[in-house]
Amino acid sequence: MNYIKQLNAFYKLLSNNPLSSNAQCLYSYLLNKNNELGWIKEFTIANMIVCGFTGLSRQALDRARNELKQKGYIKYSKGISNQAGKYLIVNFVTQDDTQSDTQDDTQSGHEVSTLNKLNKTEEKKVNKNRKSFDEIIENYTKDEKLRQELKNHLAIRKRKGSLTNRAIEIGLENLTVLTRNIQNEEERNIKKIKIVQKSIASGWSEFYPLKKEKEKNRIEEEIPDGLEGLFDN
Repeated sequence: MNYIKQLNAFYKLLSNNPLSSNAQCLYSYLLNKNNELGWIKEFTIANMIVCGFTGLSRQALDRARNELKQKGYIKYSKGISNQAGKYLIVNFVTQDDTQSDTQDDTQSGHEVSTLNKLNKTEEKKVNKNRKSFDEIIENYTKDEKLRQELKNHLAIRKRKGSLTNRAIEIGLENLTVLTRNIQNEEERNIKKIKIVQKSIASGWSEFYPLKKEKEKNRIEEEIPDGLEGLFDN
């Protein structure tokens, strides 16, 4: 999938198939997320992570996601038990767009060949300076136990397929979001370790909130807005 062409096609569709601002915000985040993951067919993200990055409440997220699904912008299947749901972004780039790209590449073959050589040279430089997976983890935290658990979790992700530096960085960003409300660093690291250990025990490739937190958030969301005042006293 071509990120720019997909984004352009998305905005063209909006004129005939409009979306709310929340749905547009969610779609932009999902498109960027899939781009970072290398355009895999389906990908999972915990609801808390999506809310953290988009600023949407859980109820607003549900409405925006359902709107995108109903209007054909995405496909979504709800996760089972504690697992996150799966997203699939519908490809709007037409065959004519692809053929046009092929014709342009043929007409400018010499220029493309030259650019490829330059890109390979730059890629070698980047690879030479690219951080190792262990270095990313060691730069993320000074807590030795947390480092070790993250490396154990990394071993699981490696067995499930290809892994990039950016994919690891996104996972660490998600872990930070899940513990951002804890002010004390030592307590925050303890919480991170528990989350990582839960992912290892469950064989998950991503990080999800602990079950007790999910139950607490669910109960809070089920309290109608009009009844909140009854609990103030």
